[in-house]
Amino acid sequence: MPVDSTLFAGCPDSWPQLVNEAKRRGYIEFRDGRVVYKCAVTHEEAWDDPEEKVRAGIYAWLILAKEYPADSIKVEVQVPRRTPSDYADIVVYTDASCSTPYLVVEAKRVDTSRKGFLQAIEQAFGNANSLRDTTFALTDSGERSALHQVAEYPHAERRDNLLGTRDDLPKTYGSISQFRLLAGDPEHDIRPQSAARIESLVRRAHALIWAGGKRDPLMAFDEWCKLLFAKIYDERHTANNEPRRFQVGRRERDVVCANRVRGLYQDAQREDPSIFTEDLQLLDDKIVQVVRAIEGVAFAQMDIDSLGMAFESFFGAIFRGGLGQYFTRRELCRFVCAVLGPTDRDRILDPTAGSGGFLLESLIQVWRHIDSSGQRDYLDIPIMRYRPKCRCRQ
Repeated sequence: MPVDSTLFAGCPDSWPQLVNEAKRRGYIEFRDGRVVYKCAVTHEEAWDDPEEKVRAGIYAWLILAKEYPADSIKVEVQVPRRTPSDYADIVVYTDASCSTPYLVVEAKRVDTSRKGFLQAIEQAFGNANSLRDTTFALTDSGERSALHQVAEYPHAERRDNLLGTRDDLPKTYGSISQFRLLAGDPEHDIRPQSAARIESLVRRAHALIWAGGKRDPLMAFDEWCKLLFAKIYDERHTANNEPRRFQVGRRERDVVCANRVRGLYQDAQREDPSIFTEDLQLLDDKIVQVVRAIEGVAFAQMDIDSLGMAFESFFGAIFRGGLGQYFTRRELCRFVCAVLGPTDRDRILDPTAGSGGFLLESLIQVWRHIDSSGQRDYLDIPIMRYRPKCRCRQ
């Protein structure tokens, strides 16, 4: 009988099928309430352990999806130089003799807390370092996963060597791509985020530029807008299956990444010279820090209301509190624009746009007008933009 898919709740949708296929091909057996892993050394465990569902899913995925040979995999491997009861959940070796470890996997049950998951990462690193010469460490709870490169990095490094999720593991000992984000790839491209997540990321990016007051706040705001301008251009113009230019490559030097982002910004300027006339003023290391903070977000794919609320919530507080700027409340913008009832045949001019609240609400009203009239040509909406120099009120 096939494995019940409900046992894998919270895990990737493909895992029940992979486990059943692994069973059909003889890589897994189920008997007397136990799961038997047919690998380099046959091993069995109690199937009623919630953590075992995750391990079985990873095991089947490694063999069938990532095409690692079963005779180079061991399950429940005792780790030398650690406590006698310490075992690595799965180890993939580079050879059939299982002498050189390649990947160490730490599996955790689906409902593992964030704190527990971080502890599991440390356990994965401890096992990988004790086994010596391990290339990768994968921490996986089904719901979340983290793939780290262990080789060639200091033992305590956890950020720069984070390669991504389980999906970033190469097939059959292949090489890791320098760039993780590929346009149009369903597993390796940017994704929309919640309004709360966007606000948090924007706050972090602005704080990196502002540097706690070391940089003029208006200049920091201007530089942030330039980088966001480049980011949106990258989202709209990178061809499918090509690496995103607005990302930090693995082990990439700051100057290389910064030069690429500066070139991206210049391309965006050439397409629409009315937005910015000045070059990026940030140092290379700051550009890289901001890119790393927001590279995975698909701003252009987000719902306009959610995006607007996230930005207004953050920038409204920053400008009111720190820069002496004042913004019209969103509710008032919506009321005024609803009364005016703009259509796609109107020209809209806001000479004191500020954060663009009236323009944003006008755009929403125009979209609603188009929807109600059955039109669909969203691209021919003549909104005139004017971007004044910001001034703090003293």
